[in-house]
Amino acid sequence: FISSKYDANQPLLVNVGFIAFDFAYSINSSSGHSTMRLFFHGGGRTFLSSVTSTSNDDVRLEIEDYLPDSTINTAWWGCNPSYDILNDANNVPPTTGINVNFSQQKINRIISWAIKNLPIDSNRIYIDATSDGSAPGFLYALTYPERIAAVEVHTGAFNLSFLTDWISNCSLNTGYKNREEVDNLLGEVSTNLMCNLGIPTFNALNGGWIIHQYQSKEFPMIFSVNGKNDQKLGWTEKTIFYDSLNNNRLGGYFFWDNRDHSGNNKFWNVDNYNLYRYRRNVSFPAFSFCSLNEDWGDGTGTTGANYGSVNGMLDWNDSAVDESSIWEIKALVRDLTGYNGSIVVYPDSCTADLTPKRLQNFKPAIGTTLTWKVVRKGKVKQSGTIIYNGGLITLPQVKIYKDTSHITISIEVLNTYYRDNDGDNYGDPLNTIQAETIPNGYVINNSDCNDANAAVHPGATDVCNGIDDNCNSLIDENAFTATVTPNGTISFCDGSSVLLTANGGVGLNYQWIKGTKNISGATNQTYSANQAKNYKVSETNSYSCASTSEATTLTLLSAPTATITPLGNLDICVAGSVTLQANSGVGYIYAWKKGSSFLNGETNQNYVATKTGTFKVQVTNSSGCSKTSTGVKVTKSCKASDKMPDENKGVTIYPNPANDFATIKFNLQQTSLVNLKIYDLNGKKVQTIINKELEPGNHEELINISSLTSGMYLFKLICDEGIYNIPFIIQ
Repeated sequence: FISSKYDANQPLLVNVGFIAFDFAYSINSSSGHSTMRLFFHGGGRTFLSSVTSTSNDDVRLEIEDYLPDSTINTAWWGCNPSYDILNDANNVPPTTGINVNFSQQKINRIISWAIKNLPIDSNRIYIDATSDGSAPGFLYALTYPERIAAVEVHTGAFNLSFLTDWISNCSLNTGYKNREEVDNLLGEVSTNLMCNLGIPTFNALNGGWIIHQYQSKEFPMIFSVNGKNDQKLGWTEKTIFYDSLNNNRLGGYFFWDNRDHSGNNKFWNVDNYNLYRYRRNVSFPAFSFCSLNEDWGDGTGTTGANYGSVNGMLDWNDSAVDESSIWEIKALVRDLTGYNGSIVVYPDSCTADLTPKRLQNFKPAIGTTLTWKVVRKGKVKQSGTIIYNGGLITLPQVKIYKDTSHITISIEVLNTYYRDNDGDNYGDPLNTIQAETIPNGYVINNSDCNDANAAVHPGATDVCNGIDDNCNSLIDENAFTATVTPNGTISFCDGSSVLLTANGGVGLNYQWIKGTKNISGATNQTYSANQAKNYKVSETNSYSCASTSEATTLTLLSAPTATITPLGNLDICVAGSVTLQANSGVGYIYAWKKGSSFLNGETNQNYVATKTGTFKVQVTNSSGCSKTSTGVKVTKSCKASDKMPDENKGVTIYPNPANDFATIKFNLQQTSLVNLKIYDLNGKKVQTIINKELEPGNHEELINISSLTSGMYLFKLICDEGIYNIPFIIQ
């Protein structure tokens, strides 16, 4: 849809709200990255005329251009905003206003849509135009060359402002049909109204003017066939354009013969060129002033050769080199094929100017010296230099042979090389020479920091020798400082040890020192010291670096003694328990153990053992040093039926300890003979309390113990229900 405006401040594009245009496409694609052939149809055809068939890996797209009047199109260009697109009969040539190329903008948007939505390669979009579509297709490619890879046009026009073709009734001559339609759309040529491209309209519709004005643009490759007797779109302006394409280095292939607009009396075969070999992102050669071009005459159909071409007999292989420092091709002279199968044979050689087009990488800076040469069969036939001043690069009248000319253009570069006095392949940055190739005694690298010492250069191993061996501005970069943790003066307890740890690092070797002597075999990162001495570590690495740490001084602290004295028989069946007593000392701290486990909360000097096991005590003095005693084994010899103190359920004595009287409480389930006796820790009976038969129920007995001395005793209650042993203390 072409809108009347894109924004409120813009001039009108057309004098109605919008115009709707169609386009059609068809796909024959297996790769998903196809060429796209954009068709501009001839008069009397529609946007469906050529799109219905495809060839190879191809997408075809054709665009409608008829206005709502249905008999007039915009030549795929546009019109004056005053033009009545609904009724051409109402129109007269405009004399004011800015003409707008909205149809070319329409083509731009359709191509953008196709790139986004169709399986095409944006570098391989081509125009195929015939008759009324040829001039629009050709002019679109010149206006927007960055979109098109190559163009093929048949029996078209190169200049829509030309009014006086040698054929008097040419449709573009003044007063004839096509001229009147163009005048109504855009105004007369003499008026030459400005257009939205910023140039006069008929300048924009003149291919010769465009390629002269914008000579350095990267125009696509153009193929064209025209007739000297084309009564519709003429001949005379073609000869003018042929002069222009030579002078402006357009290149391309342009053929002519005696055909009329319908193709009668044609000579040339369209197989003389291949549209698809060209791409937007691949360079190609543009030839001009070829010595084998036939004479196209003075613009009348009766002068010049009956058939011929501009550059048609020149060709090149597709393996062009396009790099930052060189551009090269292999060009050749070829024979051509006529429509009737005849072969047009050309001489073995010719001369032609050569201009590289669409350069991708070979883009020399202004002022650069370019060297070129032509080589045939390994021999240089031509050579020269050019000072590049910007714009196109053109080699004048190079020799081209049928058996191929190898043509190169390269940037003459003088490289800087650096003196290498010490032969280490690294040069002195302050001692240089300019040359094309490396002189003896010089290198490309300029990073040597000491060209008098072959062992000093970038990449060398930096060893500890007081110099910068690898030229990175660091001296002895692999040096290190040996340290020991812990450091300073460290006290430790007799019988224990201190783990000394040296600093870590890749590739370090260790030697521990006690006093002034190395410790044999002490070569690990850690060393366990158990003597009061000064300790150091000496370290080395593979870079000849060494360091010895400061001394760590170890001082010895005395450990306490640790012994256990049993206060009674170690058989708990004798008294029900045994008191274990640790040795005493000022500031001692105790921790009792059973087996290998500490007993929770047992930190007194004495421990009462009521169960069997091996018991130890850890004694810690005021210096924090500890020692653990040897084990004392508490045993049990009584029968399983003898109930131990923790099994005396329901039997209690209180208070405990006591000093004069105590009460024993117990419960009998049945009538039983009850015997209650007191024993000392040596198992000697010291008193009988009860020896009689008692009834079932709860019983309490008051016991007078005032006659007994202080100490540990065992109350033994014997009844029919069992034997109960209860430890008791008298204070």
